[in-house]
Amino acid sequence: MGDVLSSGKRKIRKKQQCFGCGRVFEPKTEMNFCNYADNGTVNTTYLCMVCQTVLDDDKDCFFKDNGEIYFEDIKNIDPECWEEIRYSLEEKNK
Repeated sequence: MGDVLSSGKRKIRKKQQCFGCGRVFEPKTEMNFCNYADNGTVNTTYLCMVCQTVLDDDKDCFFKDNGEIYFEDIKNIDPECWEEIRYSLEEKNK
């Protein structure tokens, strides 16, 4: 990833795919975003609340190798942990 231009939390206006787990979210869902410039191109990635929570809880696990996270890494590195957090954030509150 290149230089971070802005980041934060927002309600999305159109369907977006979470970079951390690959799930697709509908408009009006709150997601974390990161706008960044890389090789002359500006891009935006989105993380769902589950992936952001997993990342916040264990940053060292994800950034130990080369400082980058690849598509679906957050869910795939520890699927059981990811599912526990998904359940606690999404299913419990239904």
